[in-house]
Amino acid sequence: MRTSSQKSDVPRPRRPLTVELLGRQITLVSDAPETRVQEIVEAVNARMTATRGSLARASAEQVAILTALNIAEELIDAERRLRALKDGVRSRSRWLLEAIDDLAVEAHDAPATQDVITGRPRHTS
Repeated sequence: MRTSSQKSDVPRPRRPLTVELLGRQITLVSDAPETRVQEIVEAVNARMTATRGSLARASAEQVAILTALNIAEELIDAERRLRALKDGVRSRSRWLLEAIDDLAVEAHDAPATQDVITGRPRHTS
């Protein structure tokens, strides 16, 4: 089992872990912490149980395949939403940087008695 949450430069030893999915014992080999593996197994088990509940005569293999397809669809949708959010942040950041550059030019060219942002006269002592 692969984990993307691991950031350490020190590799963890891979070890076998026996888990239960849809009532079947399965041995996984992972370098992830056992609690992380259990969290993932519980999430998959819940999804497979829900899929099985909506299908009258599906085999465990069919349930697993449909569950995998549903999870893949959600992942693809989440990746699209994340990409759209990142694009929006990039666009807004460019706009803000351009606005800051424009203000900097105005500040350089403006008389010292004028506030660059408001355009109102500055009070000098």
